[in-house]
Amino acid sequence: SGSYRYHIYIALYYWLPNGPLTSGGSTYQCLDTQVRVENINGVFSPVGSTGTYNPGDSFGWDQITIGSVSVGGTYTLTADVQQQCQSDLAAWGLPTNTPCQLAGIEIGVEGYQFSLLNVYWTSVSLSTGTGGGPTPLSGSFSFSPTSPTVSQTVTFTGSAAGGVSPYGYSWSYGDGSTGSGQTASHAYAAAGSYIVKLTVSDSAGHTSTTSQTVAVTLPLPPDFSMAASPTSLTVQAGSSGSSTIQLSSIDGFSGTVLLTSTVSPSSGLTCTLIPTSIILSASSTSLLSCNGSAGTYAVAVRSTSGSLSHSATVTFNLVAIGFSINPSPTSVAAATGVLGTSTVMVSSIGGFTGTVALASSVSPSTGLSCSLNPTSVTLGTSGISTLSCNGAVGTYTVTVTGTSGSRTSSNTVTFTVSTTNPVPDFSVSAPSTPLTIQTGQSEAADITVESVYGFSGLVSLTAYGDPGLNVSLSLDNVMLSPGSSTTLVITIGVLANAATGSHAASVGGSHGSMTHLASLPVQATAPQQPNLPGQQPGQGLVSQISQVVKSNLWLLMLGILSGFILTLTIFYRRARSHLSEAQVMRHLMQRAGDVQRSNGPTHWIQPRAHYNRSRETSEGIDRGGSYDTWNSSINDRTSGHLARRRRTSY
Repeated sequence: SGSYRYHIYIALYYWLPNGPLTSGGSTYQCLDTQVRVENINGVFSPVGSTGTYNPGDSFGWDQITIGSVSVGGTYTLTADVQQQCQSDLAAWGLPTNTPCQLAGIEIGVEGYQFSLLNVYWTSVSLSTGTGGGPTPLSGSFSFSPTSPTVSQTVTFTGSAAGGVSPYGYSWSYGDGSTGSGQTASHAYAAAGSYIVKLTVSDSAGHTSTTSQTVAVTLPLPPDFSMAASPTSLTVQAGSSGSSTIQLSSIDGFSGTVLLTSTVSPSSGLTCTLIPTSIILSASSTSLLSCNGSAGTYAVAVRSTSGSLSHSATVTFNLVAIGFSINPSPTSVAAATGVLGTSTVMVSSIGGFTGTVALASSVSPSTGLSCSLNPTSVTLGTSGISTLSCNGAVGTYTVTVTGTSGSRTSSNTVTFTVSTTNPVPDFSVSAPSTPLTIQTGQSEAADITVESVYGFSGLVSLTAYGDPGLNVSLSLDNVMLSPGSSTTLVITIGVLANAATGSHAASVGGSHGSMTHLASLPVQATAPQQPNLPGQQPGQGLVSQISQVVKSNLWLLMLGILSGFILTLTIFYRRARSHLSEAQVMRHLMQRAGDVQRSNGPTHWIQPRAHYNRSRETSEGIDRGGSYDTWNSSINDRTSGHLARRRRTSY
């Protein structure tokens, strides 16, 4: 019966370092702070109603509420160790940044009729942590520039976390000067290292201090910088290439800058700088131009102004116009009676275009017979020929030489012919006839991968193409068994903006260290256009129509003949429908004529005919015209009956 008045509390005890500390005439080495729950079940227990518990050297109560509690329930009381300690330090006038070391924790109950309150402490679990209270106050800052010079303005930016906002910021710059605000600026009058401190404070009176070292140096003397663009370039031998040399003032530099260049190797390339002397105030440029014979050169450009000096290097790669001969593979093994092959790629150098004639020579000159197919290629970018050789046992060096005017290039292939089958291998082959494709279109061709000398295994395949081509394979790899072959499809697309002329696509096959390459020449052509005003016959659409007519000429002739026969038939019928009256009469008389013979002299008796014509209008006849009706009566004296004929024409 009656109301119970009680508290549930947590008491925290701290050791203070470097004690004893004195406040108010008393000495303390241990602090305690308490957290209690009041207003349990709606009954308030005022401060001071401690009952059987005397808090002793308590610095006050911090009230928290966990709401209504019930018998048998489990509840959690949480105390913020750092905040509670700082609050008690402030209450006793001690520095709030004094570190607190937790010495012990006590939990209990207090109140009226305490003996009637049954609390099972064995069911209470206690854990320490940050809890749900505010995190401790902390501060940090950054500054810019990070390497300031004397008299240069440094901007400091602070930030705070934890505690209770809003925050305050105070600065100590390390040279006796101070500032305030989250963002502050300061300039140092002398070089040196300065310890800058930021102290942040919150609305609860908590503070936190952090520091960093700022190194201040003397400013550098005025200078200038130099850079080259580009630093590497490739040009045709005999043509000129250039690079721009950029000079820029640093820290207010102003003066005359002299420029020189040095080439390595010293011969083969000639360079000039324009201008070689620049009066620099902000920025300026000079142009480096070089030309010479084929080779790679390093050009060092040096700029000087008094004691200041800077340099930059530009690489010039000069290539000769021509072509190269590149066989693959460069070593071929074959058995006697078996044809060995190598694919010869002829590639343009320096934009060379033209026809290259191909020839082969064998050393030693007897024992091996070789051929090239085709024997010439026309270059836009590259061309392909196949070298095929067979002969007697031995090792031979075959030289493939390409010639175009005064330009020549060559390379060698080693052929080894033996009586026994060489190491199992595989081959990759492609059609040698160029594939003609219009720009913006695509075509497909067959690629054959074949086992050679009993090869078996997985061959990985990759497609390649010149710029302007899109290539893809129907298979990425094939599995070969001895004596087998597999055919796959390569699809080659010519981009709409690709240059017309010769291109090349290729398929590479690999198995371990074995690799083979088959190339397929591609001829890119411009798309056919329909006839436009001003075009000549045979061009565009007219040309296409002509081709269709030629391929279907028999059908056209059959149509003409059918039309001619139909026309004759129509004319014939029209002619018969317009016979003259005299023709009708003559026709009837011829049909009805008869000859009478007597015992006396013979007499010819002409039958008498009565001809009557009437004109009738055709009504209801689909043809919409008129028709004529002829009625004829013939007195046939010989037969004794009357013959009648009726003819109607439309």
